[in-house]
Amino acid sequence: QGAGVRGGAFLAHGDFCDSFMAQLEEQALMTDARSPLLTNLLDAAGLGISDATALRRGRLIVLNFWRPLGTDPIVRAPMAVCDATSMRGAQLHVFAHLPDPPPQNYQLPLPNLLTVASNADEHRWIYFPSMTRDEVLTFKTYDSRGSQPSNGVGVHAAFEDDAIDPLKREELARESVESRVLCFFAEGTAVAAFERACPSAHPTEA
Repeated sequence: QGAGVRGGAFLAHGDFCDSFMAQLEEQALMTDARSPLLTNLLDAAGLGISDATALRRGRLIVLNFWRPLGTDPIVRAPMAVCDATSMRGAQLHVFAHLPDPPPQNYQLPLPNLLTVASNADEHRWIYFPSMTRDEVLTFKTYDSRGSQPSNGVGVHAAFEDDAIDPLKREELARESVESRVLCFFAEGTAVAAFERACPSAHPTEA
């Protein structure tokens, strides 16, 4: 595999855990040990984040955009997402991932604190069969408002569809790309005002 290329992740996981905002806040107070992501944000006041206080007072959401790249509909290792409303907090666990060396262009704080899920029969898994390169799967992978899974953040994983002929799966290797988009809503923005006016628009702890 070339630089920046990796296999599908078959472990049911989330790319972050509830401590992600705290990691960023801690690094925002440092001057010599920040991740490239936070350095870029603070130096340019990107997303309206000027310091740790502004970060802590706002709301951070991370969206994941996943898309097949092959010319044929995807049949090998499609992406599945678990409905967060079918999960319980006790089923989620933190796993510290410390890649050595980090992948090319890696900008997140280290260790990368992932969420991994215990298996449960009540989990509802969803996927879209035979996705094409013209389709994009979008899901929320972090939200600083509330805790997982009550804030709408579940887990995801690649899997092998037993309904597909194994020989066909081997013939058509999976090619895909994903992008994570950080959305920051500073205190006092229209989003914050909307949430105050419509309390049911954001999750509350169960």
